[in-house]
Amino acid sequence: TKKKVIVRSVIDPIARIDKKGNIQIIQIHKWLYDESGDFVDEDLYEALNNGEVGIYITLQYMIINIEN
Repeated sequence: TKKKVIVRSVIDPIARIDKKGNIQIIQIHKWLYDESGDFVDEDLYEALNNGEVGIYITLQYMIINIEN
C-alpha cells in the first residue's frame, strides 16, 4: 500500500569484564517503530543492521532510505 513507516535505531551499550579485569563495551543496535516505540519485526533487523536499501524484506516491507 506504499505506506511509509519510519524506524529509528537506539544503541544499548553492554559492558563486559574479562578474566583479566579488562572492560569491553559492546554496542547493540535495536530498531523501533518511530510512531509507536515498539520493536520492529525480526525480519527487518538483519537488513537494517547491514544498511541494505532498495530490497524487499517481506511482501509488506521495502527499505527505501537509511539515515544516520
